[in-house]
Amino acid sequence: MSIFRETFQPQRSPGTQRGKRTNAVGILLNLIAVALILVLSGCGGDSPVLSPDEIIRDARLDLLGDEVYFMPANGHEEDRTVFLPLRKWDIIFVGSMKPGVKTGADPVMLSLFIPGRYDHILVYVGKDANGYAYAVELNTDDIRREGWQAVAVGGPRFMCLGRDFGESPHPSGAQVLSREFYGIRWAKTFRTEDRMRLIAADRALTERVTADIIGKFPYQLEFRVSGSNVLIDKTLVLVDDGLKNGAGCADYWTSLYEDYAGLCMKGVRETAQQITDYYLKDPVGRTAFLPAYLNPAGTGDLSIVLAFALGLRIVNDNPHHFSCDNTEETGLVLPEAIFESAAMEDIEPVAKD
Repeated sequence: MSIFRETFQPQRSPGTQRGKRTNAVGILLNLIAVALILVLSGCGGDSPVLSPDEIIRDARLDLLGDEVYFMPANGHEEDRTVFLPLRKWDIIFVGSMKPGVKTGADPVMLSLFIPGRYDHILVYVGKDANGYAYAVELNTDDIRREGWQAVAVGGPRFMCLGRDFGESPHPSGAQVLSREFYGIRWAKTFRTEDRMRLIAADRALTERVTADIIGKFPYQLEFRVSGSNVLIDKTLVLVDDGLKNGAGCADYWTSLYEDYAGLCMKGVRETAQQITDYYLKDPVGRTAFLPAYLNPAGTGDLSIVLAFALGLRIVNDNPHHFSCDNTEETGLVLPEAIFESAAMEDIEPVAKD
């Protein structure tokens, strides 16, 4: 209003009037410039405030901010719950899924096949205007056999984690970080320079993950039969082909971070020999079995130890070629390997006030 009052003052002299009008125009142009900056920077104040149901339904990751989320965590099943301050794009590691949990494919059977305490990851993707936190994961809904190949049905899941400290849980995803769902839950972050790469690529990453949720990006199993008949060839090949034919829960994120943010995560793979040793020597790995409905021999459940005794072998895929420095790494991207890698940094737990 002050602009218009100043513009329409009674005339006193031509020079004075011209000066005031010039001043008014300058102020108006400055206000327009400020408004444009606010709009272009996303601060226009007209962003919709949606409920968690609406945000999940429409995959509105673009409405989530890079705000700290205090995640309930415990590194061992017997540990008390502590809280880790997560930032956007940090990785959440979980394991020891409880028997009886319904997720589609048998989660306990699947976890036996994955070496390490942590057998699955999620990624924290920010908070909405109401303080609800969200995560995205790539997971299976079912596994079926097609000929000699096992094929996964699944893809990205976008979920609400509730508010800080596990409060105000939301049915769409709060159970994922409940101790009744996963026995162990932890998280790690990135070095400053790597986090800066992720934040610089935030828009591109957000757009890609949103497109994958809407487009139902496919889950790809970590193993494939090398030939046309596994009973004859008896060879399984580790799958490490980036995002070309889908992805697993772990290599989906390492591929995205490398392709979109130039963040090459090294030391996140285990070789065919390491995985073979897990199945033959680790007490948990030795209990892994192929259920009857996936057993191409049709002889009921198949012990992995017996499969190796019958001639099964696991071989590496082609080496992964890092785009950052032209080096290579061989093996399968695994949650535990990411957790233990130098690419990740610890997050200091905090107490709840």
